[in-house]
Amino acid sequence: STLSVATWMMAAYYDSIPISLEEAAWMDGCSVFGGFVRVVLRNALPGVLSTAIFCFLLAWNDYLISVVFLRSDVNYTLPVGLQTFFQQNSTNWGLVMAVAVVMMLPPVILFSALNRYFSVGGIGGALAGR
Repeated sequence: STLSVATWMMAAYYDSIPISLEEAAWMDGCSVFGGFVRVVLRNALPGVLSTAIFCFLLAWNDYLISVVFLRSDVNYTLPVGLQTFFQQNSTNWGLVMAVAVVMMLPPVILFSALNRYFSVGGIGGALAGR
């Protein structure tokens, strides 16, 4: 369900990387694949990580697909399982908040682990002659 959004985000990020960087790698002796891996992919790492985190969050919090396709209580995801705490006349808010904290932990841990790879303006000075 996140493939179209991931493709759109990565296409926009790859368009922001100047082609002259890849051409410079070709002039230095890299192949087309080597130039892509060594120059484009390395400069696109913040975009790849942003897309990965965004797709993870969309899949982690996906409620609609889970509630439509899952019929067994054993297979429920956390958002669907959280819904089971709400009854018609009463709600145990302590359990609801505990499950909400548990649902928050994996995205927070993932983002804090990958936070050092994000950079702002990584290729800003790459084209000194322009």
